[in-house]
Amino acid sequence: MRVRPIQHTALVTLAVLAIAALGQAGADHVATPAPPASAASSVITGFTAPLRNVVLGSTCTGRIEAILVDEGARVETGATVVRLDGDVQRHRFELADAQARSELEVELALLRLEQARTARDHLQTVGVGAASTYELTTARIEVALAEVDVARARFRQEQAAREAALQQSLLDEYEIRAPFAGFVVEHLRQPGETVEDREGIVRLVQLDPLVVTVDCPLELVPAIQMGGVAEVMPDGPGAMPRRGTIVYVSPVADAASQTLKVKLHVANADTGWRAGMRVLVSLGSGAARPASAGDAPRPTGR
Repeated sequence: MRVRPIQHTALVTLAVLAIAALGQAGADHVATPAPPASAASSVITGFTAPLRNVVLGSTCTGRIEAILVDEGARVETGATVVRLDGDVQRHRFELADAQARSELEVELALLRLEQARTARDHLQTVGVGAASTYELTTARIEVALAEVDVARARFRQEQAAREAALQQSLLDEYEIRAPFAGFVVEHLRQPGETVEDREGIVRLVQLDPLVVTVDCPLELVPAIQMGGVAEVMPDGPGAMPRRGTIVYVSPVADAASQTLKVKLHVANADTGWRAGMRVLVSLGSGAARPASAGDAPRPTGR
């Protein structure tokens, strides 16, 4: 069958247009680059934790006389949190302290030394004719012995002072003090209970700054460095983000998950954030920028 010239021309035109369309589609496909690795999602889920979380216990066996800080209350560094019944130890300290303060033995030894010197000087004055050589030698020995007694009395007084200091240290152990400023979050024992040494009584946490720990994918590691900042957002409605400072990047990755641990400090002077919150951490280009004075957590000195 013969194809008319007009139909033939139309078919050729359609074929050319189809080939051009396919070529354009292929060009568009080639021209569209794959998203770079750095463009991958950099929002990672983490959790807040106290900077310090310790259990305060006794270093001696005793009965709990009082727990002076309620659960949830703030306590300052050095404040007494728990007091044990230390009456017996208090009496031991008072006895040792009285002994250390006493000057009686030293004064008595000094008097005997003075007496021995007086006797010796008298024999030396009257001369050899009135006193035998034996008597003079004996007087000199008495002086030497009296001098030794003075030295021994002073040594005993120094030892008594050391014993008093030791008893004071033992008495101090009956008062458990906060090693840092924070919050008492749990009473593990109650007043009236007897505790053994190294047995926990209360739990104390420091919430400023908070620590945020995330498992960072290895492809994001090049954008992270120590001292960099990242935005930390609580995982909840109406929450306001804060800046966290990167303080730790693990040198070892987890082979199974291909991630490594990254820790950030988030200032929490107002204690508005709680430990244990789930947060979203944006690790991107900002994490490679060293923190400025405004980004870094406020020094707590605790």
